[in-house]
Amino acid sequence: MLKPEIKTVTGTITTLKTAGKITLKGANFTSDTVVTIGGIGATVKFKNSKEILITVNGTQLTKGKKTLKVINGYGGVGTKSITVK
Repeated sequence: MLKPEIKTVTGTITTLKTAGKITLKGANFTSDTVVTIGGIGATVKFKNSKEILITVNGTQLTKGKKTLKVINGYGGVGTKSITVK
């Protein structure tokens, strides 16, 4: 099972924006990758196996540290801690 690797997270998610956007770069992303931030589902736009674009409704989140969870089509899970502002 290939786990998704999250190497960099670019962008900011705030509780004030309904469409917080971030870019994830890493490895082993698939076209059917699923992402949650603090348990809230995000919209995923697959670029390639090394980059995905994420949009999440920040108004559904609270400020502070959240777990960004990535599940790829192989069933692998990768996580990274991010801060919602």
